[in-house]
Amino acid sequence: MTNSLSLISKVQSQLLWAGALLCGLSLGVAASAEPPSAAQATDSPAAHQAAPAVPFDLDIPPPVVSGSNDRSESLAGGWSGAGDLFEGFTEPYRSVEVAAPESGTIEEIVVRQGQLVKQGDILAVLDRDILQSSLDIARAKSESTAKREAAKIESLLKQRRLDNFYRLGKDNSSNEEIERARADVDLAQTQVLAAEEELKLNSLELKRIQVQLDRRTIRSPIAGVVTRLHREVGEFVPQTDPKVATIVDLNRLRIVFHPPARLGESLDPQQPVQVRLLRTATIVPAEIEYVAPVTNADSGSVRLEVILDNASGRYRSGVRCALVHDERVGRQEPTTTRQQR
Repeated sequence: MTNSLSLISKVQSQLLWAGALLCGLSLGVAASAEPPSAAQATDSPAAHQAAPAVPFDLDIPPPVVSGSNDRSESLAGGWSGAGDLFEGFTEPYRSVEVAAPESGTIEEIVVRQGQLVKQGDILAVLDRDILQSSLDIARAKSESTAKREAAKIESLLKQRRLDNFYRLGKDNSSNEEIERARADVDLAQTQVLAAEEELKLNSLELKRIQVQLDRRTIRSPIAGVVTRLHREVGEFVPQTDPKVATIVDLNRLRIVFHPPARLGESLDPQQPVQVRLLRTATIVPAEIEYVAPVTNADSGSVRLEVILDNASGRYRSGVRCALVHDERVGRQEPTTTRQQR
C-alpha cells in the first residue's frame, strides 16, 4: 500500500513538471511573434526596401488648380494656366430667331445654312399670288384720273354759267337763278375734291398692299451667319410657330463670368481684361460690356459680360476660356516659350 502511494506521488510530480515546461514554451513562441520595436524596425533591412508602385489611370486628366505655376488640363479640354480665375464659354454676340410676320406657305428659300448674310438680305419668300393681284388693281386705281378730270370740267362749266348771270346783271336774271348757279359751282368743286381724295386713298391702298408684300419677304435683321433653317419650300408657317431661320452675329463674341462681388466691384469698365482661350492657351484682350449692379445672394457673385473682337473670324463660339487677373498677366510667359521648354 505504501509503495503504491509513493508511485502515484512520483507520477503527479512528473505531470506538474511537464505542464510547467509546456507553459514556458508557449510564452516563448508568443514573445517571438510580437512586432519589433521602433528601433528594431528602423534597423531591419526590410525597412529600407522601396514600397511597390501603385498604378494610376492615365486617361483621367489632372484637375485644374487655380493659381498654380504649371499648366494643367481641364476636364473639358484645353489648358489652364497661372492667374486663371473663373471659366466661361464664348458665345455669339447676338442670336436672332427670324420669324415670318404673317402666316403662309414658303415659296422660296434664298439662303443656305452656313451662309454669310448682311442686314436686309432676303432669306425666304412666302406665297404672294393673291396680294400681287390686289397690288395690280390698286395701282390701276391710283393711276386713274378720269373721274377727277371730269369733275374739274363740270366745275368749270358751272363757274362759266355763274359768270354769265353776273354779267347779265340783276335786271336780266333773278336772284334765285344766281343762287342756284352759285350752289352748282360749290357742288362741282366739292366733286373735284372728292375725286382727288379718292385718288389719295387709292395711293394709300397701293402702299398698304406693297407693305403686305414686303412682309411676305423675310429679310435678315442683322449681319451674321445662317446657322439653321427651320422650314422647307412648300411648308406652311403658322403664327403659333413662325420661326424660319436662325442668324448669329460672330463678329464679336460674348463671354459671361460670375466672379465674386468684390472682384466685380473692383473692375473698371473702361479698362480691358485678359481672357485665356484654354484650348490654345492664348491670352487675348476683351472689353467689359456689363457688370451686374445686383449681387447674387446665394453665391455672392455678380454677372460679368465681356466682349471679344472676332471680326477676322479667328475664334469659334463655344470655346472654353478663363478670366485672367490683371496683376498676374504681366508675369505670364508667351505660350510658345513655355512649349519650347
